[in-house]
Amino acid sequence: MVISIGVHRPEQFQGVRPDTFFGRRRGFAIDLLAEIERTGDSRIKRAFIESITDGAGVYKRTYSGRFLAFDQHILDCMSDLQFSQPLRFLDAAVSDGSTSVEFFNGIAAHLAADFHFIATDRDSGFLVLNRNGSLDRRVIISAEGEIVQVVWPPFVFSGKRKDKLLLFPINRIGHPFAMQYARNLLKGWKENEPDLEARELVFACKAFRDLLAEDSRMEFKAWDIATPWTGERVHCVRAMNILNPSYFSGRQLRSIVENLTASLIDGGILAIGSNNGPGSEVDGAIYRIDGSRLLELKSSGAGVRCRQAIQSMLASSKGS
Repeated sequence: MVISIGVHRPEQFQGVRPDTFFGRRRGFAIDLLAEIERTGDSRIKRAFIESITDGAGVYKRTYSGRFLAFDQHILDCMSDLQFSQPLRFLDAAVSDGSTSVEFFNGIAAHLAADFHFIATDRDSGFLVLNRNGSLDRRVIISAEGEIVQVVWPPFVFSGKRKDKLLLFPINRIGHPFAMQYARNLLKGWKENEPDLEARELVFACKAFRDLLAEDSRMEFKAWDIATPWTGERVHCVRAMNILNPSYFSGRQLRSIVENLTASLIDGGILAIGSNNGPGSEVDGAIYRIDGSRLLELKSSGAGVRCRQAIQSMLASSKGS
């Protein structure tokens, strides 16, 4: 095998193989998300998500319906504490937003009409850059200006990873030329060159994008949970499938928990949970912050997987 061709146009969906030889996943252009959703082809969508997760460094894979029972526990705890409205919710590391939509709808149906919901992820959106009249050759950058992907037909290159020279030498030969084009395009965008086009891309599921466009109570912001929250303090923070020892060191987890709790008003709710897939029980817990201490209100499954990271903050007994 000497070349791996990427998928950069919707016409290529027909009969496309999800991977090439040697188990290498085929690269899909990130901005094909809406077209792939319209096909309704689960095989293509799965290949697309796997491609961008491993190749472009965009971690956006989740499933709807996986936290519904745990979310109800959160709503029950919020109802028992009877916070004054408007309520403020912060949903951290939301991936493609599928479960955020369900949490948002649960709040609207069972808890409050007057609330504000902030969904966050490390990247809240992307920009797609191209020269006028050159739609096929384009660059996807993060909100911070980082090159995430370069579409250089017939290739789709990751901004973070190179193909192996021995397996795909033609890809490796083309990669530096594509990256130089991307850097020039990025420079032109920063200097407001008139022949450049830029369009925003919110990388999230359609239900999330629709809700974001139609309901002013929903907001989507970029937040790296490894850094302090700089917005207004909230009544409830939810962090699902992110605070796992396999993702972070013990020191990093402690720092992240501190950032999450610091975003809460005194008496606010911190909900942490993880599970292994749709229909599986959530290992998690719901806490109330009391000064510098966390009081456990509800436990689920085997409890939080980052127990050591929060141990020093836990009160000795359950509170309410």
